[in-house]
Amino acid sequence: MEGISAVGTPIIVAGDKTRPSELVRRINASFAARIFSPKKELGAEFKRQIGKGALIRNPHERDAYAAALAAYNSYSNKFKQVEGMASASIDIDAVKRSVVLKRSMYEAVTGKRPNRA
Repeated sequence: MEGISAVGTPIIVAGDKTRPSELVRRINASFAARIFSPKKELGAEFKRQIGKGALIRNPHERDAYAAALAAYNSYSNKFKQVEGMASASIDIDAVKRSVVLKRSMYEAVTGKRPNRA
């Protein structure tokens, strides 16, 4: 966990299996992050294809890389929406963090709960 903390604080901890492993759950608990699990298993061929051209040294790194890309792709539309709304006064990373942690886009940007009639 210290190695992860040295780089930053994750907001998403991704696994490559539909059911998160114990390690994924432990890392997630340490950082109060959101767990990403794919809706279906990431197949070996998909992982091999996605790992081509990346500096990957072993199958574990390949699996982690594939899981991270799948998580990014899952959230990429929301991230693009946040970036499109960005102004100089908005901390884009903080808004993305809020959206990942399940706040509405409006709430994440304004810090207010939406008025609902």
